[in-house]
Amino acid sequence: MQSLSETQRLGVGALVLGAILILIVTATLAHRSNAPARVASTDDASGVVAGAGLQDPEPATTNPAQQRPMRHGLLRFTARDARLEPLATRGDRVATQTDALQPNSIAQPGTPSTTTTSPQPADPARVERLRFPIRQVATVGPVKTSFAFTELLPSWNLLTPDGTGFRVDVRVRREGETWGPWLYMGRWGRIPQGDRVRAVVARGGSGTDAGVQSFSRADGSRIRANDRIIAGPGANVEVDILVLDRPADEFEMRVTSFGFDPSGQTLPTLKRLAMAYSVESSDASAGLMQADVQDKSAKSAVDWAKKLEVPFRAQGIEADAVRSDICSPTSVGMVIAAAGLDRPTLEHALAIYDDEYGIFGNWNRAVQHAGSLGLEAWLERFSSMDEVRRYVAAGQPVVASIRFGAGEFPSNIMNETAGHLIVIRGFTPEGDAIVNDPASRQRGEAIVYKSQELARAWFINAGGVGYVIRAEKKE
Repeated sequence: MQSLSETQRLGVGALVLGAILILIVTATLAHRSNAPARVASTDDASGVVAGAGLQDPEPATTNPAQQRPMRHGLLRFTARDARLEPLATRGDRVATQTDALQPNSIAQPGTPSTTTTSPQPADPARVERLRFPIRQVATVGPVKTSFAFTELLPSWNLLTPDGTGFRVDVRVRREGETWGPWLYMGRWGRIPQGDRVRAVVARGGSGTDAGVQSFSRADGSRIRANDRIIAGPGANVEVDILVLDRPADEFEMRVTSFGFDPSGQTLPTLKRLAMAYSVESSDASAGLMQADVQDKSAKSAVDWAKKLEVPFRAQGIEADAVRSDICSPTSVGMVIAAAGLDRPTLEHALAIYDDEYGIFGNWNRAVQHAGSLGLEAWLERFSSMDEVRRYVAAGQPVVASIRFGAGEFPSNIMNETAGHLIVIRGFTPEGDAIVNDPASRQRGEAIVYKSQELARAWFINAGGVGYVIRAEKKE
């Protein structure tokens, strides 16, 4: 049998890589619950914006694969927890030593301003110059979690002056094994074009270097610095969640900041990072509904039986092209307004829109948008209404991502949804949730949803994902 030429092998590899990427992206978008199609443009007779929360024009059904009790943990970090690398440089040959780079005043992420001086080169004919665009890396970790996880949900807050941006990558390590590849979790602002166009699948290579396994693209070619790696051995990025096929217990989180000011004086400022880690657990929500009743009866209703002041917004009043899709930005807009920043819903929607996946429902972009406005915001995964009641008792609303099939949530204004976001702004003395639901102009403000029904739609069907957004606390 005649062997394939190098050109033929490369062609076959490219076809295989393309097929893999199509499967990954298709599965990823199918997983993204809050990415509804635009199926209508106005509120129907029931007052619910038509198409809100629907992924397809067909009736939505709850995905059995999502009906899993999960155990969750949360770790939060500040800029002080990050390991900051020097600004990226390149070595240039010059005619004289007088061309050596002079000291620069560079705004380092997490600090007001730090003056850094480039060392004089040992070789008078060679100097280190800042590489353009200006690039700096901040890394948190290695972090060992309190229990092994199969899902990671990162979030971040950075301030990004005009002409700057950043990308975030995460990698994991299983006990006794080497680190996996850096997996791309998202971006914000302006970054080099090369950092946005590639999506590659990493596969394990041979050999290790200080505990770091070597990897290549799925077609065998070399991974480049700007590649967006969205899948690797036993790991897959599903828009904003990293999902593993078997547990790991250690992670690192890397933020690469970019600036297009040649002086290096303008870069993003890292404020906060967070990581929610989760694992499927038969114990996490065993007797979920009964436990919820016990929790609410054990707490004084004086603490949590309240209705927080959260201005209501309806997604149905926005432009026809987006109104069915923007439950997440509308919910974010309500909580941001409650924190004292009243901005138009469409402004929130356009900032949060993810042009890589074509959705308004990217969770980490939602909280980064709030962070970019100077607020403190993170993603958290909840498993009990008691956790939410503690937030409400402290005056804090929570944005909840829910999903439910027909008949599962009778008190909801919708019959079913493949993914929707709402604002929990309080609880009744009986323990039921007081909600701002952006799906309805007529009925969505301060509507009461049964806690047991909401618990299933949120914790079991949709993994308990929530946004916490508040005014920045003074340190």
